[in-house]
Order: sequence, then C-alpha cells, then structure tokens
Amino acid sequence: MQAELNAIAKANELDLKDSLQNFSYAFGTSIGNNLKTVGFDSISYSAFSSALEDAIKGEEKMSI
Repeated sequence: MQAELNAIAKANELDLKDSLQNFSYAFGTSIGNNLKTVGFDSISYSAFSSALEDAIKGEEKMSI
C-alpha cells in the first residue's frame, strides 16, 4: 500500500525545471491571480481542469 502511495506522490510532484510544467504552473498562477483580483476565492479545481483539457482537445461539453 505504501509503495502505491509513494508512486502517486511521485506522479504528482512538480518539476519546474521541465519547460511544460514550468509554463503550465506560471499560466495557472496567472489565472489564479486574475480570478482572485475579480473576487473569486475558490473554484472547483477538478471541473476547471476537466474543462481546460476538454477545450484543448476540442471536446467541450458545453459552450459559452
């Protein structure tokens, strides 16, 4: 069980030396700061992540 937990933790580690992770983190920070500036103090991170992935894949489940 501990080995599985360690594997999950390793998969979730952030490597800001990796250019894609670095860009993604910086972009997320920018979005988060913008949301905070306009008054949001929380969002559904799982829905936001799913929507972002769906939009990039062109598979949106709803339109704006």
